[in-house]
Amino acid sequence: MHVLIIGGNGFIGRNLTRYFTNAGDKVTVIGRSVSYEPVAGESFYSIQETGLNLIAGYLNQSDDYVVIDLAYTSVPNTSFDDPVKDFSENLYNVIRHLEFAKRIPVAKYIYISSGGTVYGNVASSPINEDCSNFPLSPYGITKMACERYVNLYHQVHGLNTGIVRPANIYGPGQKPFRGQGFVSTALGLAYKGEPAHVFGDGTHERDYLFIDDFCDGLNDIIKHGQSGHIYNLGSAQGVSTNQVVARINDLLHNEQIMLEVQHYPNRPFDVRSNVLDYSKVNALNGWRPKTTFNDGIAITQKWIREYMAANHL
Repeated sequence: MHVLIIGGNGFIGRNLTRYFTNAGDKVTVIGRSVSYEPVAGESFYSIQETGLNLIAGYLNQSDDYVVIDLAYTSVPNTSFDDPVKDFSENLYNVIRHLEFAKRIPVAKYIYISSGGTVYGNVASSPINEDCSNFPLSPYGITKMACERYVNLYHQVHGLNTGIVRPANIYGPGQKPFRGQGFVSTALGLAYKGEPAHVFGDGTHERDYLFIDDFCDGLNDIIKHGQSGHIYNLGSAQGVSTNQVVARINDLLHNEQIMLEVQHYPNRPFDVRSNVLDYSKVNALNGWRPKTTFNDGIAITQKWIREYMAANHL
């Protein structure tokens, strides 16, 4: 395949690049950075320096590209600070990316949505793709609007599309203190000797998916998924905030480090439970998560320790 990743500068994009280049696929990344260092077998275009129209002209017209759209300019928390910006920038960008996909030879366009924010409060658990959607954050509402545009380009323009709703992805390479990624930030805070801020009593459940399992699942959706369909990627296992903190403290016990917690009142947009049913993607090619949460957080802890030391944090 020739995989083209839009918004490939970050944690997920860098891991996908390694995943596909290790598999022998060609990879092209489009991102905002002007100091990006491509790995072997990868090409890079900075959207800050080269517009999408020019990039479309530079691409090999004999290749069939698999476009993975990761680009997003906000995270759930910041979407509340400026919901107008969250909606206008991100929806605008998705439409631009869909128009770009129309101009190049595309085998498939995959939009990475959000399994953690698009559903809202759902009575059933785990949540399947047919559940109703009433997001409780501007971030989730904008993701839903982007999904609708992806479906429009599938229905009206015949674009071969797929929508992926991932759980909370974590693992090595996810830098702490970026406003997204509780596992990495909580580990980073523990090494800094600072408390984690927890809203509510810590019993809220979330679905955590290790980055390697996400890459495997996305690959199956690309190769076996049906055009125009939506797929959850999660573990179907709920982990509470209290359980995350307890596991971190187990891991750090030998280093005589303990993560403290400061509790704050519940926020109205925090759902009690968000756990994803992955049976639809499992039916494609047998995908299921291979990495348990206990193993995945142990691997992540080692990376965070090295990252904190190397950056003197």
